[in-house]
Amino acid sequence: MSLPQKVNDELLRIITIVKKKDIDRIFHEPVDVVKFGLTNYHEVVQFPMDLGTVEKKLKQHVYLTIDAVVADVAQIWKNSELYNGVEHSITLYGRDLDSVFQKKIAELKVSQANSPSPGQPRIRSSSQKSSAIKMTDSEQMSLDKKRKICIYINSLNHKDLAKIVHIIHKYQPDLFFDTDNTQDDIHINVEELETATLKEFEKMMNTFPSY
Repeated sequence: MSLPQKVNDELLRIITIVKKKDIDRIFHEPVDVVKFGLTNYHEVVQFPMDLGTVEKKLKQHVYLTIDAVVADVAQIWKNSELYNGVEHSITLYGRDLDSVFQKKIAELKVSQANSPSPGQPRIRSSSQKSSAIKMTDSEQMSLDKKRKICIYINSLNHKDLAKIVHIIHKYQPDLFFDTDNTQDDIHINVEELETATLKEFEKMMNTFPSY
């Protein structure tokens, strides 16, 4: 089953934004190996990809998941790094475009987390004040870090949300969730989580470049 139309349209909008940022049109189309005399390009780059191709595949409803789109876009920057080198100006230019892309994708995932498909449970995190867990000054995590963790949790897909639940059960098995049966939501108050639990979330979060 292809992506829902609304999500597909939003991904098309994101690709359009990135293309507009690429004012030199370097990544708009497949690399013209003949025009630029890149005789060894396809020997180095095994999986050519460009923004125009991603856009075309979205219009044809080829993609089944958001992550599949993310993977194709990541391939664009990887190819530049493979052929041009890590510090080449084109590669660095691609990284700037990727930052724009990753920010928009994160926003889309947050939106998706707050609007799950029917029957799909949702986890929502908050940092409301609570006295359930008391920590010393040296143990306390900054409000800014907690805020980032909240945003991170709300941006996760269903598979990664299961990891969040596993971590909580591992470090705080007695902690109960505030569940909204009408929406099948699970509400997590970050202030009720112990430092060890939060640190595990932070480790998981730090594996994502956009965070």
